[in-house]
This record gives sequence, structure tokens and C-alpha cells, in this order.
Amino acid sequence: MKILLFKILLFILAMLFTTYAFAGGNVGYQNYTVTNGSTTAYQTLISSSAISALQAYACDTSGTQSKIAAGAAGSEVDLFTVPASACQVLNMNPYQPAGTRFSVKGLGVSNSSGATTGAVSLSLIP
Repeated sequence: MKILLFKILLFILAMLFTTYAFAGGNVGYQNYTVTNGSTTAYQTLISSSAISALQAYACDTSGTQSKIAAGAAGSEVDLFTVPASACQVLNMNPYQPAGTRFSVKGLGVSNSSGATTGAVSLSLIP
């Protein structure tokens, strides 16, 4: 009985942690069918993160690679590249403090307007 209660408690704690981690301000989404992606300028995914992030879960469904960066507009620093049509957990190096702006830029697109279908999402993990 104690083991079952312990497992239930761990499950509840894990759900609370997940809910906190993916709460508002920690998830960014760019829908390229609404706003075309850009290969020249970064577009904001998360304007100000609510948590410090050690990792991120990134997904790209646009069919082209995407570069994720952190920093103020015009001063972005590249963090990692999300493979085309893939999702993966990526380590932040260095870790990114709360209040960080995260942005995206398309790579490998043959036209200057960038991706026009699919989306990119970024979920921060503390």
C-alpha cells in the first residue's frame, strides 16, 4: 500500500512539474501558414521566458531546418539548429535565465520569404 501511495505521489509531482514547465511564457510557436518564415531576420518565439531553461523541446514541421537563438532583437546568439521535420530535446549551453527572448530563423530555404507551410515550436524545460 505504501509503495502504491508513493508512486501516486511521484506521478502527481511529475505532473505538477510538467504543468509548471510548460505554463505560459515557456512555450513558443510560429505558424508559417499565417506568417511566412524568414531566412534573413529572426522572428520571436518567446518574448520573455518565465523560467530559467537548461533544455528545450523543439519541433519543426516546415520541411526546412530552423535556427533557434536567444537575445534581444538584433543581438541574437545562435543556440542550436532544429532538423527539418523533426522534434528533439536540446541542451542549452549556457543555460538561459528567466526573461530571455527566444527567436527562430529558417535555414536552407530556396526563396527569401522562408517557409510558408508547417510550424516551429519551442518548449523550455527547467
